[in-house]
Amino acid sequence: MKYTELAAELAQLLEADQIEKKDFVCRYFASDDPSQFDAEKAELERNTKERSARMLQILKEVDGEPSLSNIGTDGALAVSVLASHDGPEVLDE
Repeated sequence: MKYTELAAELAQLLEADQIEKKDFVCRYFASDDPSQFDAEKAELERNTKERSARMLQILKEVDGEPSLSNIGTDGALAVSVLASHDGPEVLDE
């Protein structure tokens, strides 16, 4: 797979992440009873982990270290945001 395709997939993962999180957060904080979102929050966390796992797979497909020259700025931004949304263990990887 070419680096441009990998970068595009990273950008798509980021877009999906941002849409899902923004939608959830808006409804969660506007609610009088945030506990009604427990199941949806768990699903959001699962989806976040799935996106992070795919991101890590993509990074393994890059020959050598991922860099701006092979995944571009959009790909690098996606990696940064997706990793920070999942947690410190993904940031370490």
